[in-house]
Amino acid sequence: MHRIAAVFAALAAAAAAVAGCSQAPLRPGDPAAGRQLYESRCSQCHAPHEPAEYDRVEWRGIMRQMGPRAGMDRQMQEDTFSWLEQHCAGSASR
Repeated sequence: MHRIAAVFAALAAAAAAVAGCSQAPLRPGDPAAGRQLYESRCSQCHAPHEPAEYDRVEWRGIMRQMGPRAGMDRQMQEDTFSWLEQHCAGSASR
């Protein structure tokens, strides 16, 4: 009985280790690519919002919710957020 529990514990630990390594690290966001993604992906379902309508915290939450719905992977979301962050309410470029 103890042996079965030890095997399951080892398998669970191995699965957790593999799951933690399965995602490649993100590269820094590319604002130019992000603008293109925002204009093409977000407009598939609705008129895109002006970046200045929301601040960076609000945009981060919106991207977490809507990015997957727009078919964006994590890197695409990061690229889009980097462009939104440059033009959002409260940004230095505003």
